[in-house]
Amino acid sequence: MTSPSASGAWEEGSFTPNIDGMVTVDMKDGKRYAITFREFTPNQFDLQDRQTGGVTVYKKMQ
Repeated sequence: MTSPSASGAWEEGSFTPNIDGMVTVDMKDGKRYAITFREFTPNQFDLQDRQTGGVTVYKKMQ
């Protein structure tokens, strides 16, 4: 998996899905994120920075 970093360069990482609807993302640069998907909000997901606890909500635009 790759993801754009703050500098605009792409960073490599891996992800692990959990049975509780969460995906843990571990980036090669050491950053760790948790993504939460919910059935009652199928067009959005929450991305939580595990280091800072900050949450960003991503919504699908129609």
